[in-house]
Amino acid sequence: MIPKILHSLLEQLHLPVTESGTAQALSLIKDKNPELGILLQSLIQADESHRFIRNDYELRHKLKDIWTFQCNRTKSELENYMQLLADYCQNNDLKLPEEESIQI
Repeated sequence: MIPKILHSLLEQLHLPVTESGTAQALSLIKDKNPELGILLQSLIQADESHRFIRNDYELRHKLKDIWTFQCNRTKSELENYMQLLADYCQNNDLKLPEEESIQI
């Protein structure tokens, strides 16, 4: 999800599309558009948190109620940042990849 979004935004902002990774792409976007860069950084952190909790099998098996609560919390946070990004893009004539606008 994140690499597709970054690739699309790099192209739309007329920035060089690199294969160097998320950090370099984020840095290029932040330099051109700090507000968008901060929003993307928050989205990336929410995505990483959600993936970490979702894949924490020890917590899942030992404390399933807490794991479920944390999964729901991090998913909600991720969905919130995804919606903020979608709104920002809509207001600034940028487009997200089609499947990314709804998929989390």
